[in-house]
Amino acid sequence: MDIFLAQLFGLYFIIVGAIVALRRKSMMPAVSELVGNRPMLLLLAFIELAAGLAIVVAYPAITFDVMGIISLVGWVMLVEGVIYLTLPIRVVQKFVRHFNTGLWYVYGGAFSVVLGLYLAGRGFGYF
Repeated sequence: MDIFLAQLFGLYFIIVGAIVALRRKSMMPAVSELVGNRPMLLLLAFIELAAGLAIVVAYPAITFDVMGIISLVGWVMLVEGVIYLTLPIRVVQKFVRHFNTGLWYVYGGAFSVVLGLYLAGRGFGYF
């Protein structure tokens, strides 16, 4: 299961990171619209909460290895889901507007690709 999750998250982060960095101008309005749509934001929050809980329950410890990184991803998803569900919508919108800039998409996409390459490399046994 550990190898599967490293492969899955690795490939996911590579693909999504590249798309986010390269298509940031089309993604920024979509993210703004998503945050303005309360039912969609609630749905996203519940999905993130469930996925984060599933990962954290299976891998609770944050360590300095591949499974620690996957655990950290689970904790981030869990915290983000709780934040979206508990904070007032105006605070969430202000927070998202602050980070919904082209530069953040480039940096976030690049970080995602690097993280994905590491996880996929470990998961598929390249290093």
